[in-house]
Order: sequence, then C-alpha cells, then structure tokens
Amino acid sequence: MMSSLSSSVTSTRVMVGLQRGESACGTVGGKLENFGGNNMNYIKKIKFFKKILIVLCAVCLCFSCARMDSGGWFFQKADPETALYNDARQKHREQSHGAAYTLYREHAIRYPQSERAPEVLFFLGQVCISLERYGEARQFFQQLITRHPDTALALDAGVEMTEAFYLDGDYRGAIGYAERMLRTDLLAFQVMRVYEVMGKSHLGLEDAPAAYAAFLNAYRSAGKGDIERLTRRLLTAASMIPLPDLRMALELLEGNPPAGDIMYLLGIRYMEEGDYWEAKVFLDRFVETYPRHPYASFARQIIADIPASDLFDKNVVGCLLPLSGRYESFGQQALKGIELALAVFAGSPDAAQLKILVRDSASDTGRTVSGVKELHDLRVAAIIGPMAEAEAAAAEAQDLRIPIVTLTQKVDITDIGEWVFRNFLTPVMQVRALVGHAVKDLKLSRFAILYPRENYGEMFMNLFWDEVIASGGSVVGVESYDPDQTDFSVPIRKLTGMYYEIPEALMITPENPVPIVMIQKEDQTVASEGPIIAQVFSQDSQLPERRWLDPLLDTAMAKESVRDAESVAEKEEKPAPIIDFDAVFIPDAPGKAGLIMPYLAYQDVTDIYLLGTNLWHSERLIQMAGVHSQGAIFPDGFFARSASGDVARFVARFEKTYGYTPGFIEAVSYDTAMMVFNIVSRAEVRSRSQVKKSLLEMAPYPGITGRTAFAENGDAVKDVYLLRISGGRFREVPVRR
Repeated sequence: MMSSLSSSVTSTRVMVGLQRGESACGTVGGKLENFGGNNMNYIKKIKFFKKILIVLCAVCLCFSCARMDSGGWFFQKADPETALYNDARQKHREQSHGAAYTLYREHAIRYPQSERAPEVLFFLGQVCISLERYGEARQFFQQLITRHPDTALALDAGVEMTEAFYLDGDYRGAIGYAERMLRTDLLAFQVMRVYEVMGKSHLGLEDAPAAYAAFLNAYRSAGKGDIERLTRRLLTAASMIPLPDLRMALELLEGNPPAGDIMYLLGIRYMEEGDYWEAKVFLDRFVETYPRHPYASFARQIIADIPASDLFDKNVVGCLLPLSGRYESFGQQALKGIELALAVFAGSPDAAQLKILVRDSASDTGRTVSGVKELHDLRVAAIIGPMAEAEAAAAEAQDLRIPIVTLTQKVDITDIGEWVFRNFLTPVMQVRALVGHAVKDLKLSRFAILYPRENYGEMFMNLFWDEVIASGGSVVGVESYDPDQTDFSVPIRKLTGMYYEIPEALMITPENPVPIVMIQKEDQTVASEGPIIAQVFSQDSQLPERRWLDPLLDTAMAKESVRDAESVAEKEEKPAPIIDFDAVFIPDAPGKAGLIMPYLAYQDVTDIYLLGTNLWHSERLIQMAGVHSQGAIFPDGFFARSASGDVARFVARFEKTYGYTPGFIEAVSYDTAMMVFNIVSRAEVRSRSQVKKSLLEMAPYPGITGRTAFAENGDAVKDVYLLRISGGRFREVPVRR
C-alpha cells in the first residue's frame, strides 16, 4: 500500500513539474515525506490542482488557435473581408503569385474603401512584378499614389514604380521617374533604391559615366547590408568609363570610400590596356594606402608579375626595314628618311635625346617576326615599318602589345588589331582625292574606265566606280584589255560605240601581211609591226632621233599590230565616235598608259580628261605619250617641286645629305618618324599604351606628304597631292581642303 502510494505521488509531481516547465529528473529525486505520508486529504488537493491545470492548458490552447485579426472574442469567426485579405497574404507568402493576384484583385474590387486598400494595391503591384506584368504593376502603383497620396505606402509605390519601368526595359522612363522621386521626401533606404535603379537604367542605355554617378549616390545612402552589392555595381560601371574620366572620379572621392576599389580598378584597367607603367603606379599606391584591403594581396602579385621588358624606354624607337633582299632599295630609301628626321628632331629646341634601333627584316617573314620580338624585348617605345611582310609583323606586334606604324599598301592591315597603324598612300586615298577633284572642282559627272585585266587594274576599277557613284556621278562605259596587249583599238572603239567586225578583205593573212615600220634607236634598228608611229608619238617627231624609248618597250612596240599611215588613209571614212563621257580613268603603269593616250587621239577621243594613278608620276609617261599626255591628272603622296616651304626645306636638306632628290618613300618615312618622335618625347607619355592613344588622338600633323592624322582603326587620313601634266612637266594642282 505504501509502495503504491509513493509511486502515485511521484507520478503526479512529475506531471505537474513538466506542465510548469520543470525538469522531471529533478522531481523524481525529491523526498516523499514532504507529502505527509499517507495523508489522503493532501492527495485529494493534488488531484484537484491537477484538474485546474488541465483546464488552464485547454484555455490557452483555444487562445492560440483563435484568429488574431478577428477583433472579437477568441471563439468569434473572422469577417469575410479579413478572411479574404488573410488568404491573399498567405498565398503571397507561399509565392503562389497567380493565386495571390486573384485574391488581391477580388479584395480590391469588393472592398475599395477598406483600410487595407492601400496595402492591397501595393501587394498587387508587387505580385504583377513577380509575374513580369510590369505595365499592370505600374497601374496598381499609380492607383495607390493617386487615391492614397498621404499614406506611407505612396512613397514605397513610387520607388517600386521606378523599378517596374526598368524591368520593362523602359530605361528612359525609369530615369525620368527616378528623378521625380528624388525631389520628394524619401527615407535613406528609398533614396538608395531609386539611385540604384537609375544606375541600372543608365547602364542599359550604355551611359557608363551617368551609371557610375548614380551608383555612387546609392552607395553613399546605403546601409551595411547593401554596401557589397552596390560596390560591385559601382565597379561594373567604372570599368566602362574612359580612363581619364575614371582618374578624375578617383580624385573627386578625396580618399573617401570607395576610393580604394576605384584605385585598384584603375591599376587593372591600365594593365588591360598594356600601360604597365601607369598600372604599376596605381597598384603601388593602392597597396601602400590600403594594405589590408581584400584586393591588396592580388595587387602585390600583379606588380610582381609585370615583366621588366614591358616598362619601355621612351627614348628609343625601333625601325624594322628590308635592308637586304628583294626590297632592299625601298628599305634603304626609308632608312634615309628616318635618319634625316632624327637629325632634324634632335636639332629642335628642348628635344629629347632619342635614338633609333634598326633591324633588317631581309624581306623574309621569319626575320620580320623575330625582329619585332627583339625590338619589343629591347623596350623600344614603338616600331616604324616594315614595308614587306607587314602582315606578319603587325600580328606579332599586336600580340606583344607594342605600337607599330607600317609602311605598306597591304589591304586591311590595320584590321589586325588596335596596336597596328599605317602611314602610306593607299588606293582608296588616291581614288577619293581624284574623284573628289573631278566632281567638285572640275564639275565632271560622266566617266569611262579603261583598265587592264589584272589585280591592280581590277582593284582600282572597282574603287573608282564606287567612289564616282558615291560622289553623285555616273560611269557610262567600262572596258578592259589584256595586260600584254599593245593594240588598244578594240577596247577604245567599244567605249565609243565604234566597234564592228573587220571585213574579210582587210583581215591580216599571209597573203595580206602587215607593213613593217623601222625604228632606229641608238645605232640599233628594230623591226616593228607597228601602228602609225609618227602619229602615236608626236606630230613633228623624227623617229631616228627619239632616244627616250625604254629598252623594256622595244619588244612591246615590236609586237604592235596596226596598219601604217598609207593603208589607214586608204580606208573608207569611219563614223564619228560617240563620246558620252567627260573623263576616262586608266589605272595602269606609264608604259601602257603612254601607249593608250596616242591611241585615244588616233580614235578621235579628244577633249576629255585623262585620269590615272600615282604610277603616272614618271617622266617615262611624258616621253612616250608626248603631247597626248597634256592635261593628264593623277594623285601622288609627295611632290618634290611643291610650292610648300616645308617641302622645299626637306628636299634641300635631303639633297645636301644624300645627293639625290627624295621620292615618296623617303618623304613618308620622314613624316612617320617625326610623328612618332614628337609623341614619345612628350612628358605625359610614359607607356606604350599612351603612345598608341596619342597616335589616335593626334591633331593632323603638317607633314611634307600632306596633313596626316590617324583614324580610329589606325589607318592614316592624309591629304593627297594632285598633279597635272602641263607643258611637258608635272605641276601641282591647287586643291581646296
């Protein structure tokens, strides 16, 4: 009996203790004598208290299950409006956005005057954003702002409205609404959000500086939890800002956050640009100023990895030229121009003590590539050249990130990369200058083209045709001829509408041979199946006295197949040619052009302009064509007899130094060297990247080959000389610039 009682009392105490939150282990060890032994009254009291405790627990359970929003007694059921609102909120919390939208929408329709109406409109806008229905979201936010302007949620709705514009891709709308919101009395976290949306919108419009400014304002209003995210956004925008602007942005921070991040970014940006000098300057400064910054260890490693060869010697310029091999003569001419430029530059006031390192490309691809590598390792500031094998040199220079100014006509050479430049007379430059003068100054509009069927002729034919069309003119006739051809009657007749089949009686056969015309040259007689030689050359020429025939032309002249003067005179009268063009363009060498010009006159194609390329700048053309070359116009990159004082001084210096009159190669090499020397000697230019940048930003240089600047792709933009043959001499054509 006592054992049973003790067990019952112990169990009761354990239960009470547990219901009060006590430990059962602490109760079992208690002394039973505190209960008064077998005192039955005491046991009854314990049972009574147990019942009371159970009732109280039940009451508490009822309270915990009651709706908090009911506003009434815990047994009272929630009203329909509250129930609908609570159901919508529950679905919203569960991210069941479609169901939440339906319930919120029903609440907004059924209870528009409810105290919860502002909240419902706000939540509807948020749900629509989650459903990517941004236009509808803006409508709900606008309803909230219009109907409940004095509520705290009205400003929140304005902030969300800005976000909805951005998410909908309406970046300008987002920026405009953000600016409107910033004129209201926003809290700090709202200001941060508005500026952040504004920054994202500016990035969407590719306006990195404006995005940086917006993110910086957001950063300044941010709490600790937002700093990391906004720093990333800030650096993203800063990575797109031009380096000069980013440097200014760092100065404006005056050491305040996030100055350390921007300083580190500047170092990285300069590394990416290949400007290792500036990169080292900023990274050294960063490590010294912010030794415990999270990026400090990375900065130290980058500094250690910068090769010494990448820190260039600004007083040394490399030259890579074909001083041996098949292009040796051109390389030697270019070297003379560069040497003279160095001598002239050294004599200028306050000139830096520059020197040039010359390497021979030997007109060989392997030697050219190794020459670029060697000059890079010798820390030259830039490379002038090469002339041949320019494509291989340019590719290597691009890989090594060293500025290279090539002297080549190679098509699209500067497309290899941003470190590749070209200063040379190109076919595009020639055609542009020639057509521009013909259309704008001479007021010509109709053109014919007579070209050889080979690469040079076809390239110039296409360029000329395109430029004429682009200038508002028209090409009314195009004919070609074989490069080995010496009789140009057929293509000329086709141009003038006079081509017809030769009667059989006039065809050349063994029974009807071509007459032989004898040409005497320097005590040597050459038999030629030739044209009317007296007409082809000069009206009053005496053939035996003509000593200007080039030996290379003797064979060509001997192969010409036309009739002699007597046979031509006996032919029936020909119809007049149809000359419906103002000028004819002949992109060929002087040897062929010198033959074609008399043929044009013989076919009665007169009173037109003859247009050519820079190959016509040869005394050989005048000697061959004689009076028929008069008035011919063509472009060139240099004219030693120019009226320019700078050209005259250059020619005088060159002739005094080297004993002959310089040509285009010497002149363009001189100009190229002077441009590079001027840039590398500037105090602010301390890296190869800055050399490249300065070349691109250079104001037009008043060179002896014409004013020269570089386009964004690295190709030269030059003035081109136009020359005319007049009185048996080449004369400069005044051109309106």
